[in-house]
Amino acid sequence: MAQLKDLFVMGDSRVVGDTYNNSPKIAYGTCTTAAGTAAKVVVIADPTWNLQTGNIIGVKFSNTNSASNVTLNVNDSGAKSLYFNTGVYTGTGSIVTGYANNIIYYMYDGTNWVWLNCNWDTNKDTFTSAYSSTGAGTAAKTASMNYYTATPNSYVHINFRYANTSASAITLNIDGKGAYPIYINGTASSATNYTLPAGPYIAYFDGTNYYFRTDGKLGGTTGVYASVYSGATAPTASLGANGDIYIQIS
Repeated sequence: MAQLKDLFVMGDSRVVGDTYNNSPKIAYGTCTTAAGTAAKVVVIADPTWNLQTGNIIGVKFSNTNSASNVTLNVNDSGAKSLYFNTGVYTGTGSIVTGYANNIIYYMYDGTNWVWLNCNWDTNKDTFTSAYSSTGAGTAAKTASMNYYTATPNSYVHINFRYANTSASAITLNIDGKGAYPIYINGTASSATNYTLPAGPYIAYFDGTNYYFRTDGKLGGTTGVYASVYSGATAPTASLGANGDIYIQIS
């Protein structure tokens, strides 16, 4: 009688036994890696799964990711980078890198795990918003945003969950693109200028600093446009004599 590991199942590409040589397949995995750990470990219970080009996995994450340069190591097959839209993703956007109690789909292209949930043309303007849940007393603020580009002389819409209470210079790092100083009402944040209430803002980024207003005025140094665009050349507008804001959206 043949041993179990020598049996071939007719009509099935699998070999039952010590070695598996499957066709690409769809599988379900779970990830309990901590939010701040970039090297995510994914466990697939299916014993016939092995890493092959064309594999699709749906991963349910226990924690919302906060780390940059995330990799997936599925069933000890090695850490592979995430690929988003046109290149390896280095940011912290949780929709790509892991959102608690949500299933995210990826396909293995032979090198990276490619995010499958959707794509958009990065040559087009992208309407999006940043969200920060950094603790009130933490000076180094971070925010999640899909495919954010820290473009000089641009605006970004950002929502702070908590009001800042850190009596010091505070910084903002959106999508892992770098921690830049925050200016509040035209002055650098400091031990005497740190009041930044919770809520939404339109912040101006000059390439070096983020400018926030808490007095209802537009950020930046002169009358310019307000926008929630990211990753594209900003539209042109001006601030009228009576404080009217003109916005071009395309």
